Amino acid sequence: MAKPKLRFPEFTDEWKEYRISEVFDRVANPVIVEKNKYYKQIGIRSHGKGLFYKEEVTGEELGNKRVFWIEPDCFVVNIVFAWERAVAKLTEAERGMIASHRFPMYKPKDQVLDLDYITEYFITFYGQKILILASPGGAGRNKTLGQDEFLKSRIKLPSYVEQKKIAEFLFSMDGLIQVLEEEVAVLEEQKKGTMQKLFNREVRFKADDGSEYPEWKNKKLLELCDLIMDGDWIESDDQSESGIRLIQTGNIGLGIFHDKRNRAKYISEETFNRLHCKEVLIGDILVSRLPDPAGRCCIVPDVLNSKMVTAVDCTIIRINKSNFHKYVAQYMGCEKYFSDIRKMLAGGTRQRISRKNLEQIIIPTPCYKEQQKIADCLIAYDEAIQIKKEKLEVWKDIKKGLLQQMFV
Repeated sequence: MAKPKLRFPEFTDEWKEYRISEVFDRVANPVIVEKNKYYKQIGIRSHGKGLFYKEEVTGEELGNKRVFWIEPDCFVVNIVFAWERAVAKLTEAERGMIASHRFPMYKPKDQVLDLDYITEYFITFYGQKILILASPGGAGRNKTLGQDEFLKSRIKLPSYVEQKKIAEFLFSMDGLIQVLEEEVAVLEEQKKGTMQKLFNREVRFKADDGSEYPEWKNKKLLELCDLIMDGDWIESDDQSESGIRLIQTGNIGLGIFHDKRNRAKYISEETFNRLHCKEVLIGDILVSRLPDPAGRCCIVPDVLNSKMVTAVDCTIIRINKSNFHKYVAQYMGCEKYFSDIRKMLAGGTRQRISRKNLEQIIIPTPCYKEQQKIADCLIAYDEAIQIKKEKLEVWKDIKKGLLQQMFV
């Protein structure tokens, strides 16, 4: 019988194989819907991201929908997206809420199956495999979990005591991850508040000798630049992991220089020369003109080690030497800037901001030295946030690796 690669040393007994029907009891308590009563429904995110709550609706709005009372301390699955690990556990916090017939609930048998353990299990590759095999059909909504097939599926389990031990260990890791997520959120909120105070001039820096800096001027983005130009009509044609880096709008949205999930794309030197591509330089600001949201930007860092070009829906902004490019990039991350962008969006279902409108965006502009101090302050937040995010990703990867080694 298969054994886990990683195990607590005090446990040496063999894991046992069960049908899922032997370790779960199906729970289904139908709701007698009253038209004038309000009900709150649950939803389940895919990829093991847990529950969310929907807005309250009246019984009349529910209509003929079949719904069931939530039973705390149960495992629940979204049968439509079970194959994407849309699973979760129910707690006392969900008592009094309801779920549709697409969210079957299963109560673990006492002293046989631990709820936290089994919820973690179905987030792993092994648990997902069971959910996929019990979800025949094509892609998307056609891959519905067959509940009979699910209950007939077989699962290997350690003793109840070992399950508890594994679950408690993983719970402690979740606590650490949650703390890091909260620390990132706090820093991001602090930066947001600092940006608002700085750009609204509620707080001002002073010169090194204590004197006041000159009053700010409102300038159009075009006035601050030596160059504003759109990228090229180009697609990646080189599958290698080197060459001339192609930056697309999605790269800007994710953060092209930090997000390890964001696989780089490249073009060949021949394509670069043939299309007369515009090369991106250190210090350039790259701006997405597509939604989600339009106007999002990133700055090309000093660590650039290869040529770069951008796709057509990216705009390259090259700030002149009388202004500090990092200050402009920081302003282009504040809420006031995005508020102005939203007013300029045009088009039908695929809205975007034109380069002409982007050029007219107003940038409140202090003198060069004050720009530097503001940018340095905000960049310090960015660096602190990035350190926390990198640490968070490390712990998420550690947990992911442990999940694959502690289950079978």
